[in-house]
Amino acid sequence: MYSFNLISFAQTLRWLIAVNYRTMLQWTTGIALIFFVVELYILKMAHDPEELLNSSFGFGIFVMVTAFAFLASYVTSFINEKRRRMAFLALPATNSEKYLSLITYTSVIFLCAVFLALVAGDSLRMLFCWIKHLYDAPLPDHGIDSWYTSTLTQFFRLDDYRSVRHSERFDNWFVTMQYILFLSFISWTHSLYTLGGTVIRKYSFVIVTVLFISCLMIFAKIESEYGFDFFETEFVRDPGPLPIGHIASKEIGVVPYILNVLLPLLTVFNYWASYRTFKGFQVINHKWINL
Repeated sequence: MYSFNLISFAQTLRWLIAVNYRTMLQWTTGIALIFFVVELYILKMAHDPEELLNSSFGFGIFVMVTAFAFLASYVTSFINEKRRRMAFLALPATNSEKYLSLITYTSVIFLCAVFLALVAGDSLRMLFCWIKHLYDAPLPDHGIDSWYTSTLTQFFRLDDYRSVRHSERFDNWFVTMQYILFLSFISWTHSLYTLGGTVIRKYSFVIVTVLFISCLMIFAKIESEYGFDFFETEFVRDPGPLPIGHIASKEIGVVPYILNVLLPLLTVFNYWASYRTFKGFQVINHKWINL
């Protein structure tokens, strides 16, 4: 049994990038143009820069989340073609190195390309605003420079926490449990789409999305039926004109503890099943599945 070799992994990843760079470039260019056009539409409808930035930021988050799931379900589509699959399987690398290179390419390299596409589209919008203000009708005066602000600045906004005092904003264990649950959910989602993309050859994103939404609907139905408690906070406003208050109490229900154990176990199982399926890849597989 061969151990994992970082050099072989890097060479396999470089092969994937070299073979599929045109596809990645086309997708990157298309997403950049789409984001630019959407931001122009938002610019036309927005009344002030705050609305423009918030709407553009929301659309950008939607694109990133969709790309995150879509690329995970697209993990083996880059080698579905017979010639590429033969070349990929013949590479001098172990199954683990090949499998991790696919995961890294789709979920890291390609996802970074999507993010750069959003940056490019947003930069085109800022350039358009500058040219429009310079040569055409001026933009509404809400602080002219703010119309040229990048949407990415919304990542660093902390306005949502203004209504809570800094000293009472965070409770270590309460927030830690929220972060752990969020990361567990993201990991499980990625593993589920990766498993679907490994097993299913066609329409994996659609099929897994239907399954994913069905799981969420079943869970929401059970939760509403039995009234499970997640994270309960009681917020009390202080007297006065300002929307300032304090959190009177915080409680963590039993469900987050269960999910923080169950979701990682399901995540490990999904990745294990995906890897086992990948190890059984042949040059010619079934039309719809890779089993």
